[in-house]
Amino acid sequence: MKIQTRKEMVRQLLTTDYSNHHIARNTGLAPNTVRRHKLLLSRMLLDWQQISHMTDEEN
Repeated sequence: MKIQTRKEMVRQLLTTDYSNHHIARNTGLAPNTVRRHKLLLSRMLLDWQQISHMTDEEN
C-alpha cells in the first residue's frame, strides 16, 4: 500500500463519519483493511493532527 493511500485512509477514518466500505471505495482498499486500521488507530489514541505531521519514516 502506498503511503499516500494509507494517509488518505487514515484521514478519512479520523475526520469523517464515512463507513469502512465508503472509505475502501474512495481509496481502492479492501473494507477489511480499513476495518483493521480503524481498530489499530483506536488503540493508538492518535488524532489526525498528530498523524498528519508525521514524516513517511514515522508512519
